Amino acid sequence: KTLEPVQAIRGWRGCKKAHQDFQYPGFALEVKTTRAVTPDKVHISNIQQLDEEGVDEMFLSLVWVHQNKTSGASLPEVVAGVRSALPGPAEAMFNDGLIEVGYLDSHQPKYESELFQIREVSMFSVEDEFPRITHNLIPGGVKGVKYQISIDACRPFLMTREEFQPAISRLKERLQND
Repeated sequence: KTLEPVQAIRGWRGCKKAHQDFQYPGFALEVKTTRAVTPDKVHISNIQQLDEEGVDEMFLSLVWVHQNKTSGASLPEVVAGVRSALPGPAEAMFNDGLIEVGYLDSHQPKYESELFQIREVSMFSVEDEFPRITHNLIPGGVKGVKYQISIDACRPFLMTREEFQPAISRLKERLQND
């Protein structure tokens, strides 16, 4: 089960500089992408990115990509693929989000030479002892915290697609009841 396209795009908040890339009632998902040859850490840009206060369920997705010039999909191809899967209202919201992050179709030539292949997608449940810094751990006067977490330290929180699916089902149910 997946979300309806309009529901999925409506939750895309990363384009609005929100703390997590996707936010829904009681649910948050932060997505990190890396081109590292052997990813061993994740960069966290602010304290609230992995702070689940006010959220029932929080997840971190790590997308490991291979970048080259000979095989894969370019950013304009990925954008076109997403657009083609969206009905009119969702496509309009997606286009607005792209503009907010600075992606313009007129810039396509800049993005066409680099191709990307997804090597692996890992999903982690951000809960309990997940390695992170939360706002209640920061002493007064400390500002602008950025940090890195070890992917190995996240492994106990790794989820399979089957383990993640109930969270999407619960989210879908919440959205239908709102």
